[in-house]
Amino acid sequence: MRILSPLLNFNEVEPLCDAGADDFYCGLVDEKAPINERPLNWRFCFKSLGELRKSVQAIHRRGKRVFLAINSPRPSLKRSVDQALIAREIGMDGVILANLFLIKKIRDLKLGLELQASCLIATFNSETMMFLKGMGVTHIHLLGQMSVWEIKKLFQNTEGVKFSVFVLDMRCRFIPSICCGALHGVHKEPSTGCIFRTLGVIADKKEALGVFDKKLNRPQVSCGLCAIRSLNQAGVHSLKIAGRSNSLETKYSQIVMVKEGIHLINKSICESDLIRRCKGIFEKGQGYPCVSEFCRF
Repeated sequence: MRILSPLLNFNEVEPLCDAGADDFYCGLVDEKAPINERPLNWRFCFKSLGELRKSVQAIHRRGKRVFLAINSPRPSLKRSVDQALIAREIGMDGVILANLFLIKKIRDLKLGLELQASCLIATFNSETMMFLKGMGVTHIHLLGQMSVWEIKKLFQNTEGVKFSVFVLDMRCRFIPSICCGALHGVHKEPSTGCIFRTLGVIADKKEALGVFDKKLNRPQVSCGLCAIRSLNQAGVHSLKIAGRSNSLETKYSQIVMVKEGIHLINKSICESDLIRRCKGIFEKGQGYPCVSEFCRF
């Protein structure tokens, strides 16, 4: 299994490669159009083409890959295509897209970029997967709201497509592709940020928040490490770590945690021992214990 890491600037490349990242995803600020589904894009994306170009070269020197996220469901098609052309020009390996018209447009241009479907497309079943495959998509980022059982069922009916699954992120109880406007800050509260991101549509705020991380001013990260063996058996290609705006320290720590979890896959240990060890990895890396009720899977 590969580790797909977020990337924000050139200074993160070497440390995150050393930590164990296999692939990277990132965005590039566009001052004239919303290319990424984020407010304050400068916090989540590379600010200059020169720095991104230098980062791509450094990543390739390490034998790793990097993908450009152009993942607004309602993008400016012209500006988005311009970014895809930039990705080809500077040698990026592919693009992560959330708009079907954009997927078709870039496919028809034959840019030689791997086409990946963002989780914001909301792929829930094999029919959607086969549709995306017919559109030229070779890699799909699955929603974090799916269970291991649901993921396994999908893999039984789909061939020729790779999949990424989220680990180590807040597990919003609502579906981001449906609530993408709220997800990234339309509805905010001073203490929790996006109300839908932290609560889903739930009246009892205290119950929904679970354990709150005062340092990050948000609910604690949900784990998912104990499901790595099952996800590997299901055929998941890569584990995706969310958080492009997270600090380098947080990204490094989480990559190390996932790497340690992957190392447990082939060990001859029972399921209960695997869970115990993964909980230990999580607590060591995050600084607080895993909360079973808040588990991603």
